[in-house]
Formats: sequence, C-alpha cells, structure tokens
Amino acid sequence: MNPTDLDHARRTAQWQLWIGWATAVAMLIARLATVMLQLSRGRLDPVDFALAIFKSGLLIAVVLFYGRHRWPAYLMFGVWPFGFILGWRLAHAPPAVLAVGVVVGVTSFLGAHGAHTLHALRALEHAPAPAV
Repeated sequence: MNPTDLDHARRTAQWQLWIGWATAVAMLIARLATVMLQLSRGRLDPVDFALAIFKSGLLIAVVLFYGRHRWPAYLMFGVWPFGFILGWRLAHAPPAVLAVGVVVGVTSFLGAHGAHTLHALRALEHAPAPAV
C-alpha cells in the first residue's frame, strides 16, 4: 500500500471508531438518565438497582477504553444482537424503537470495523521490513 492509501484507511478507521464511541456515549447518557428517573420515582428493587449499576459501570469502562483497545468496540457489537432480538421478539418494541436499534447496530459495526482496521494498520507499521 502506498502512503496515501494508508492515510486514507487510517482516517476512515478513525472516523468509524469515533462513530462507535459516540454511540457508546449516547447509550451511557441514556442509561444514566433511565437510572436517575427510576430513582426519582421512589423505591427501586435492589436487584434492578445492582443490574443498572453494573451496566452503567460497564458502559463507563467501554467509553473510557474505546479508543485505546479493541475489546470495547467488539463488546458493543457483540452484545447488540441480544438486546435487539429481545426488544423485537419479547418486548414487542414499536417500529421507532427498532429503527433506533438498527442505527445502534450499524454504528456498533462501524466502530468494531474501525477498531479492527486501526489494529491492522498499527501491526503493519510495526512489521519488520522484508529482506531484500
């Protein structure tokens, strides 16, 4: 690959990674807003509260480590189908909610793809030069 192609691939992968990170931030904001609303309504079941704290903590870790590691992007894309299928089949979510879920899935895929591409580009940069 010539340097121009590498620069273009790097810029595209960084953009994809940013899209995935922004999705994780939006999910964290939505999660924290939901927890705050549940707490303001009164007593919250201890199990539900513990689950909400766990999910919020995991999303905070994902947001903090998204740009430095591949696992947050892979995790976001890996767990997306479970939430989407549960919302679609079990909760019978309305079409608008399912549309948001599809957007989250696409942006999670973009983030995972960007993380993979950046990792491959970094490995290519640090590869030993071929013997001539």
